[in-house]
Amino acid sequence: MFLIKVLAEGGLMFDDVGAVNATGPDGLSSLSTGAVAATVCSSGQEQSLVSQGLAKTLFRGRDGNPSIYFEPFTLVARTLWLKENADAAVAVLKAYL
Repeated sequence: MFLIKVLAEGGLMFDDVGAVNATGPDGLSSLSTGAVAATVCSSGQEQSLVSQGLAKTLFRGRDGNPSIYFEPFTLVARTLWLKENADAAVAVLKAYL
């Protein structure tokens, strides 16, 4: 959702970019090698690449409108609960999409 919101603010749609699903660390690794042009990560994870001059921060959710952006955003559930309530977990995730 974060990427979709940022793109919309820039006048772009999700289909306008070639998005690649990756974890924060994998996205940063791909960014450092040039495999991707940009990545979304949790605020703070980008500092090493920025300080090395390998990347630039384009947007921090915490600097945006708080009614739109919830950065850093973390959704956590207990493993046992997920095993017992898989349908509920799927419903919650679908609500965010």
